[in-house]
Amino acid sequence: MNSRLYISNQLELAELAVQRLIHAAQLSHRAVLFVIEPPKNWLESAAQRLNCEYIAVGSTSDRSDRISALLGSERSMLVIQLGPKPDLGLFAAAAGTVKAGGLLIVGSCKSPYFHPHRMSAENSFSISERMFSQSSRRFERLADEVAQLNKQTMACVELVTHTKHSTLSTDNVLLSEVASYISDTEKRQADPQASREQDSLLTQACNHLESELSSCVVIKGRRGCGKSTLLARIASYLESQGIDFRTTALHESALSTYRQHLGTLTTYIRPESALTVSTDVLLVDEAASLPLRTLHSFLSHFRHVVFCSTIEGYEASGRAFDVRLLSSWPQKSTALLQLEPRQMWRWGPNDPLSNLIDQLLLTSRLEPTKRPIDYTNRQIVESKPEKLSRYELACNEKLLGSVHALLHATHYQSTTKDLEHILDSPTIEIWVQRIDNSVVAVLALEREGNIDLSLHEDILAKARRLPNQLLPQLLSQTANDSGALTKNYIRILRLAVVSPLRRQGIASRLLRAVTAACTNDLIEDKHSLTVDALGASFATDESSIGFWRSHGYIEFHRGFKPNPRSGKLACAVMFSFDKKTSSVLEKAVDIHRENELARLHPKAGFTMANSISSRDISLLYRFCSGQRSMNDTYAPLIRLSMVQLITLEKVADLSQKQHESRLREVVRSLLTNGLGTH
Repeated sequence: MNSRLYISNQLELAELAVQRLIHAAQLSHRAVLFVIEPPKNWLESAAQRLNCEYIAVGSTSDRSDRISALLGSERSMLVIQLGPKPDLGLFAAAAGTVKAGGLLIVGSCKSPYFHPHRMSAENSFSISERMFSQSSRRFERLADEVAQLNKQTMACVELVTHTKHSTLSTDNVLLSEVASYISDTEKRQADPQASREQDSLLTQACNHLESELSSCVVIKGRRGCGKSTLLARIASYLESQGIDFRTTALHESALSTYRQHLGTLTTYIRPESALTVSTDVLLVDEAASLPLRTLHSFLSHFRHVVFCSTIEGYEASGRAFDVRLLSSWPQKSTALLQLEPRQMWRWGPNDPLSNLIDQLLLTSRLEPTKRPIDYTNRQIVESKPEKLSRYELACNEKLLGSVHALLHATHYQSTTKDLEHILDSPTIEIWVQRIDNSVVAVLALEREGNIDLSLHEDILAKARRLPNQLLPQLLSQTANDSGALTKNYIRILRLAVVSPLRRQGIASRLLRAVTAACTNDLIEDKHSLTVDALGASFATDESSIGFWRSHGYIEFHRGFKPNPRSGKLACAVMFSFDKKTSSVLEKAVDIHRENELARLHPKAGFTMANSISSRDISLLYRFCSGQRSMNDTYAPLIRLSMVQLITLEKVADLSQKQHESRLREVVRSLLTNGLGTH
């Protein structure tokens, strides 16, 4: 950060914190100290002395679990360490739990060679500077700008130590000085405007639940706007009316705010046990943290459901709650009421920390422009697809916001991690189509493949799963052939067009431009690789499948369980330029189609004439070794059952896992005893 306060002793730091806390309490804001490159263990020690939670960047805990455990909770103080690539979702979720008048201490890394005035053009970055995380550089710049504008409640601090390895002590002065001011925050009253809004929303929710035979109330909104408090007030109303209800959430900790306002949590039930109870109403806090199929089951089982959730994009289901559940309401017989609190409840208006997070997450740009689009057909046709550099996106907040907004509004997989990937990943490219300098379409792709030979067998055996290598791994495992793992692939991650311009060929034009660039030997980008195949993986629906088929892409795999985010099966398609890749793709398609046919029509086309081939034997060996699932090996198993008269049907008292385990033993015995090619 380009403007810092240098602190050399603990007393100075305590005084600084108290000054910020005094002003924060007066304004109903949060006090924030950004501590740049704190000494080792200093932050953890500070959290212990302050008797508050410490969130470490290097935790081995699952990220989604860490975020889900934070949502819905409240605290007066929090200490968090950010890494070289700040996890904006985790940071936003953690910061959102701090109440007005509270203190957030943020440990952040120092970007080398940082000069704000040099962010204006791509050629301003030296080679050494480009190696540093652009998402970290962006965090540093925005945090510095907001802190400079809000010096009363925020400060950027660098701790000065006498020697390289010395640490700044964290004695009780920090605890005693800060705690005396923190205690007063418990007495803060909510903003009158926020209280009036919540009273109105409570009335609407209760009237809806009373008037409808089968209903659902959805309370959604940004962090800190009183959603959990509203849910608790609905629970209190139901209790006063003698209406039986239960409350659930992925983590019971998410109901801490709910518990504070209701005074009890005797109605809590774990999500996996909810369907075992019979009650009139189910209240679900942080619903977007649960799989869509779980939410669908709640709607089918209970007469009345109240979903309450943050919708910032860092929840476990990402944008699926909005895009997949609410946009295409599945329960036509269930009356839906959506409520969205907009007044801040946990802190006052214009809170600087909230404003910083809005800028970091591009919250103000989450919806594409709503101005009328009246482009002529000529403008649309003449607009040219173009590839954007990471540096151009890092330097241009408006452009980055436009790209992010379009992806966020249209794709259920969108999360806050997308910004980090767009700015930092060397394998991701962003292509756009602009008209009058406005982004009207975005295509995001990732380069995959070129996998080392030493890993091939482990990948086929599913003993290794490499990150960001979906296409080559899925293709080789489906085909049981490692021949194309060394090839180069492009996976289309996202393809989005603003709604008024859809079905006018813009998506096709973007896809053709990328395809042309892949096959053009004169590409100026020296980092471009020869591409052997393009592919995509997406939630199965007829519209998407039709689009990819119309461009020559072939389906070679389909999932067997619904994706937790989309609620649908995943489908993988590919288009190959390369002879060897095409051969492996053809094999994968053949195996996939046979398995699909065998599952849907077990005896259709699988007569005794369909003898067991050498390919079947190879797939059966993989199956009995636990390297292929029953679904992936269904056709060979059907043929084997006809030759050897074994049954594939599950015995009633066995689980699916036990059934497959027993079947593997049977197949292993047959193979060991000399089952050969017939």
